[in-house]
Amino acid sequence: MIVSARLLIEGAKLNISEVVKNNRSDFREFYAELEQGLQSRLTKRLESMAENGQSVNETKFKHEKDKIYAIKLN
Repeated sequence: MIVSARLLIEGAKLNISEVVKNNRSDFREFYAELEQGLQSRLTKRLESMAENGQSVNETKFKHEKDKIYAIKLN
């Protein structure tokens, strides 16, 4: 199994990457299944996090462990 990180968004405070396993991205598959409005909201949240740093707002982001976050869209 080949595992790598692929840069999604480069920001002033953070770079946000996706995990790619055997040339497959769970994130991209998930993102492709979202309605356009949810895609837009997710993109804006990720861009904001990349520019401003990690959010302490648990209504939008939940820190899971290390540098892993769950992102809430609703």
